[in-house]
Parts: sequence; structure tokens; C-alpha cells
Amino acid sequence: MKKSENFTGLGMPVFMAFGWAGEETAQKYALSQLELFAEVLHAKLPQTFRDELPYYGLSEEDQSAYFAAAEGIESDAFIVFNVRPSSFEVQLALIDKDAISKGLKQIMKGPVNLQRLLALLEPDWTLRVQQIHVNEETGDQGHYQDVYNESLTAFNEDKAVEVFEKTAYLNSDEKWVTPIYLSQRLPAEQAAAMKQDIVPVFVERLTLLTPVVKMLRGQSARRAVRAAVKAKTDRKQAPKKSTVEAPPTQKVSSSVEFSYITELKPLHIRKGFINMEAEHWPFFAANARTEARPVEVVSESMRDKDCSVWRLQPDNIARLVLSPRAQRWLEQNFGSGDSIMITATKISDQDIQIVLDIAE
Repeated sequence: MKKSENFTGLGMPVFMAFGWAGEETAQKYALSQLELFAEVLHAKLPQTFRDELPYYGLSEEDQSAYFAAAEGIESDAFIVFNVRPSSFEVQLALIDKDAISKGLKQIMKGPVNLQRLLALLEPDWTLRVQQIHVNEETGDQGHYQDVYNESLTAFNEDKAVEVFEKTAYLNSDEKWVTPIYLSQRLPAEQAAAMKQDIVPVFVERLTLLTPVVKMLRGQSARRAVRAAVKAKTDRKQAPKKSTVEAPPTQKVSSSVEFSYITELKPLHIRKGFINMEAEHWPFFAANARTEARPVEVVSESMRDKDCSVWRLQPDNIARLVLSPRAQRWLEQNFGSGDSIMITATKISDQDIQIVLDIAE
């Protein structure tokens, strides 16, 4: 029998075992079930996730299961699963100073990119950034204060810039280290009631977390933002039937966001506009009389709120019109014949954000 068939869920006895002092047998059973959960979950996660965190197992000392990027668990990014009498917690952590420095180097290329990734998660996730003092003589560490410790609902773009600018400054000093934690807790009763369904639930949630892991590990924000948009699309809506078209143009659409790839011509780059198609205009139209819609345009190195999407008559083609600043960015980063990906996302009923990226 496969191990996945042996896993029936994390029942309440698993949670209650950690509240019974001296109940060694109960705790051994609970840990074995937690280890089995981690093994089954890791096997069902996408390869992109397993490439980032290939190691998994059980820490009997911490009484938790883990996924890790390195054999030395705390030397790079890792995820722990904590089971307690009242809760089930999943926590992504980055605590090694060198690993934090590597992640912050990537984050500081555009803190807003990380904020966008976090905004795609459920709002009950909590972000905590600690300021830990390091004794320069003994190396002993002690908690000084939290740079940030709130749910993601309060973590807007301005706060992201503020928090990570301070974090990067502190971590560059030998006397400070700034661990980063992202966690979500479920009531024990809720986790237990999921039974075997807890596995697909966390496959979905960790898949959406993958681009955050990538960025914290110092990988390209460009790839991370695109991966997050794709994960969100897959989560919200099953794929629609699509028409196969000849390159260079490809598109994937939904009511929440769409991605569109097209080839740039010299006129596009010189004048600063990108044409989409008539089927894209309803995404931007606030009503039947709308002729233009303000949008925010974001790339790995640029963020501009002075762009807009126009409706071109008579065919109702949607045209992204760039501001002078965004046009200069396009000219510096693309040439004639290059393919560009447009990913448009409805942030709210009023706000639309467009990510521009190199199409690969």
C-alpha cells in the first residue's frame, strides 16, 4: 500500500497529543502522522516548488515537519509545519544572515513586487520581520524589536518600501540580523475536519507561495511576479477553451486578469504604445461610454501610474499608451522584433495594474 493511501488526515488526537505532558506514545503517533503528511504533501506539490525546497522531513527536537532549500535547514529558506492543541501553523522562514542579505538584494530591486506577491495570498497570513541584536564578542543573539508584525491586510506598497528599506539597512550592520517570517494558522478543529483534503488545500496554498520563496532566495522578481499571476489564475478559474493561433501572438484571459504576448514594432517603441485586441477592451471598460482607463504599469525596475489604456475606433482595439517615463523604459529594454508580455490584473474595482515583461 502506498504511503499516500495510509494518510487519512491530521485528526484531533494528533493535535491534542502535544497538550499531554508525559504522553510519549501519543506524541510519537502524532509526529508519525505529521511526518507522513509532509511526505505526501511534498510529493504532490509542483516540480517548481520542489526545486526550491527539495528537502523534507521531521524535526523531533522541534516537534515539527519541514520543507527546506538546503540540508542545513536554517541556512536557507525553509517551511515548518507546527501542530499544537489549538492550531495548525505553516511558516515560511529566512533566518540566516547571509541568506537574508541575498534575499534582500533581490527584494530591494523593487519592494513593491514582493508586496504584489503577498497580496495574492489569503489576508490571514502574517508577515513578521524581527530585529535581532548580535553580541559582537560572543555572537549571542537577543530579540530587540519587530520591524513589522501584522497581517497582510495592512501591508500596502508604501509599507513594503518602508519596511524593507529599514530591514536592508539593519541587516547590513554586523550587530543586527533581521529574520523574516510569513505564517498562517488554522484552528485545530478546522484542520482536523479537512481529513485527507488537507493535502490538496495546502498544495494550492504552497503553490501560490512558490514565487515568494523564489524572491526570498534571491531569484528574479520578474519571474516571480509572472509565476504568481499564473498561480492566481489557475486557482481562481479553470482554463477556458482557447483557439490555437500562430505565433508571435498568444493570450490567456479571465475576468480577474489576462496575459497577452505580442511582437514589438519600431513604431510601438518610438511612440510608446502597445496594441492588444478588441476582446481585451471589456476588461478595461468601466461602462459602455468609457474611452480610456488609467492604469499602473509595473516592471522589475519601473513603476508608473501615468499610463492608460485607450479604446481605438472603429474596432474597439485596446491600446496601452505609455507615459514618457515608461516609453523610455520600453526603449531601453526592448528592440524591434522583441516579444513582450502584458499581464493585466484587477487590483480592485477601480484599479488595474499591468506588468510588462520579456516574453520567453
